[in-house]
Amino acid sequence: MQESHGIQGSTAASEDGLLRLGGIDYLNALPLLWGLGEAKDGMSMGYHVPSRLAEMLEAAELDVALIPVVASIASPDYRVVPGIGISSYGGVRSIRLYYRESLSSVKRVGLDTCSMSSALLTRLLFREVWGAEPEFVPCDPASMKDYLAGGADELSGLDAVLLIGDAALAGGRYADWLDTDLGTEWTRWT
Repeated sequence: MQESHGIQGSTAASEDGLLRLGGIDYLNALPLLWGLGEAKDGMSMGYHVPSRLAEMLEAAELDVALIPVVASIASPDYRVVPGIGISSYGGVRSIRLYYRESLSSVKRVGLDTCSMSSALLTRLLFREVWGAEPEFVPCDPASMKDYLAGGADELSGLDAVLLIGDAALAGGRYADWLDTDLGTEWTRWT
């Protein structure tokens, strides 16, 4: 299962001559970004959520970015940097689906707006593995964490919630919610 890839987009540097890099500000991306810091000679570094990095690369606001694997096929001009990516075979703890009852009975799923690949993975697992066709609702991860903890009434009606990255890693257990690691589920299925 792949989450993100190092992708080179535009080959032109910014107007000030800097190579513009985009990284994910999540714990699981640190080994790939270690040593880059905020800026180095000849480059600038910015940190954003995966979905925003994909938007920025597409808009030519970045030259190189760690983007979701599903976004890497968006442009024939993108070049994947070999050997760089966030991937797994098995559990990862950074892609967690919380749910109330059986996965086959889920009707509404809150999808973390920071995600692209994990959102697609969730849709595929529901349809192909769990035999359900729920409604998928884009939601802010902070609101979903609040909802899981008993708050965020505006999200009532969700009976499953997808969290990625640090929000998933820090998620823990919530009363009245079960959870599963989507890395484990994907490996089991494939």
